[in-house]
Parts: sequence; C-alpha cells; structure tokens
Amino acid sequence: MEQHWEIDGEPAGAAALGEVLGGYGHFTYMQVRDRSVRGLDLHLERLERATRELFGRGLDSARVLSYVRRALKNSGRGAAASVRVQVVPADPAAVHAGATAEPRVLVAVRPPAQPAAAAQRLRTVEYERLLPHLKHLDTMGLVHHARQARRDGFDDVLFTDRHGHITESSLANVVLHDDHGFVWPDSPALPGIMRGLLRRGLAKLDVPVRDRTLRPAELAGFRSMFLTNSVTPAQPVASVDEVLFTVEESARSTLWRAYEANPWDSLGC
Repeated sequence: MEQHWEIDGEPAGAAALGEVLGGYGHFTYMQVRDRSVRGLDLHLERLERATRELFGRGLDSARVLSYVRRALKNSGRGAAASVRVQVVPADPAAVHAGATAEPRVLVAVRPPAQPAAAAQRLRTVEYERLLPHLKHLDTMGLVHHARQARRDGFDDVLFTDRHGHITESSLANVVLHDDHGFVWPDSPALPGIMRGLLRRGLAKLDVPVRDRTLRPAELAGFRSMFLTNSVTPAQPVASVDEVLFTVEESARSTLWRAYEANPWDSLGC
C-alpha cells in the first residue's frame, strides 16, 4: 500500500522511521474527505490526553494540524485519504528514566479506507489490554487472538475481562440493539472516535442509549449487534460463539444516520 510518512513536518525515509518507531507511543486514525474530518475535536483530544498520560506533557493541537496539512499536501491526497497520527518519544531514554518526554509526531498518509459490511462471526476470548482507554502501540495481544480465531474459522474475537464482562473486539467497539435502543458495554475499553460520533448523532436523533455491564450469557436477549471503528459505523455481527443475531437493517440504518449527523470539520488546508 502506497504511504507517505513525515516526522515533525519533514519527509521521513526508512532510516529515520527506524529510529523513532518503537513500542512506546499512541496514535489516532482518521478518514479525510475534501480536506475535512468528522470528529476532529475528538481526535485532537485523544492525542492530547494520551500524550499527557504517557509523556508527562501535553501536545499542541495547532502543531498536529500543521503536520497533517503539510503531509496531505506533500502526498497529493488532500481530497481523500486515511491519516494516521502517531506520537512517539524523541528520546526513549527519558521515558525509561521516568522523566517528562518530548513527543515526536509521525503522520502517515494512505489511500482512503472504505467501511466494512460483511457480517462477522466472533469468538469470545478472555483478554485485557494494558491501559485499555488509550489507543497505544501495544497490539501484540490483539493481533494474536484475532489470528487464532481466524485460523479456527471465525472472523474476529470478542474480548471479555477477568470478571467475564464484555469489553471490545480486536479493532472495534461493540454496540447492541434491543427494543429499548442501543447498549454499549461499560467495562474498560477504548472509547473509539466512531463510538463518540455515534453517541453524538444518536442524541441528535433522540434515540435511547444505555451503558451497562454485559456478559456473553446475556447476548441472546438482544436483537442485533454491530462493530464500530474509525472507518465503519455499523458492521453487523452474525454470531458470537453459538448465539446468532439478526442483521437488523433498521438498526444499521439508524447508526449510519447518527454518524452522518456529525458535520465534516475542515483541516484548514
């Protein structure tokens, strides 16, 4: 896949990337259309919050936006692109020493991604991500468990924590639908940008939303289930273990309308 990488606003070759890419850091992933992004404030807030927690200092949003604008211009993909903004330490030794670390900002520009539509068959797996509220670079466990599930004939995994509570999928939040509206599991998981957009949109549409602790044994009481991530507002789930779901087109349509209720935010380029 063709990619354009920049580090702190400058084009990055393989050698430079090798120096800064490592296991400590965090990122956000956004879809750009006509130089605009839905939920730009959510992306910038995510980067600021995670940088402050992992590096001991904040991250200037104006700095991030200037790098994104420059990378889009240099890549020639300003009209439509996928953009990954990744924050890593300029000096890894400062991180190991427990000191405040200066962040470096990597921007990768790739071709635009399209929403996934195929209904997914999930297998429950007990697994808890480190710092689950952050979109960090430790993805070994996610990839390993998803790979094993696919090897065994499933499409993905549905994680549960040590208490048996449903949390998230390998690369997505999960939302369920019943006669009373939409339900998100409230156990520790990544608060995805799409999840935030959908909740904003559902509020505008006056659609009921609840958060509650859920166990796999309770899934049979729901009519449908969807995966949501930065690209896809509503990918239907066909089954979780032996529990089968109906692909409710009305529920999927409501999630799409909630997503589209969010305006496109200009990147200013």
